[in-house]
Amino acid sequence: MRWSIVIPVYNEVDFLPQTLESFVAQTTAFDLIIIDNGSTDGCIDKARAQLADYAGKVTFLHEPRPGQVFALQAGIAAVTSEFTAICDADTYYPPHYLSAATQLFDTM
Repeated sequence: MRWSIVIPVYNEVDFLPQTLESFVAQTTAFDLIIIDNGSTDGCIDKARAQLADYAGKVTFLHEPRPGQVFALQAGIAAVTSEFTAICDADTYYPPHYLSAATQLFDTM
């Protein structure tokens, strides 16, 4: 696997489902690492249910120290791929997001 997607999450119940849908639609394979940074709105349980049938590798981590920096540290430490995409839990990513990035890296 060439890509890992790292998503720190804190109370994103209104946005995370759409973000995850946009990643499931990617045309390039990836490992997904979701870091719960103390969410209390049920978004992580919903994400687990949403991704239950996803065929790719999904890792859920819990980072008890508050703050995005700590969540990112935990997520990046779990990466084993060549490339890492640090992504937001409240953003839509087009289906060609990773394939376009791969093409750019491969031409360098």
